[in-house]
Amino acid sequence: MTRPTKVSGFLSATAASFDPSLMLVMCGALALCVPGFYLVRKLRDSPACAEGFDVPSGKTTDAKLMTGGALFGAGWGLGGV
Repeated sequence: MTRPTKVSGFLSATAASFDPSLMLVMCGALALCVPGFYLVRKLRDSPACAEGFDVPSGKTTDAKLMTGGALFGAGWGLGGV
């Protein structure tokens, strides 16, 4: 994840230099996080350092959210992170 050529190869899915190896990293992270979050929510009433879990109730995706996500991603991309 710290080598720009590796990240660029992953993000260029249509190019000959496509490198899907970072997908394994993401799938591994999801394989740990999804069951972990499920178990924590089922087994505990509240987190260790708060009075309760703060889960957003909104399920809609509006233009404000999409614009913020696009600006955040563009900032990271332009910053070279």
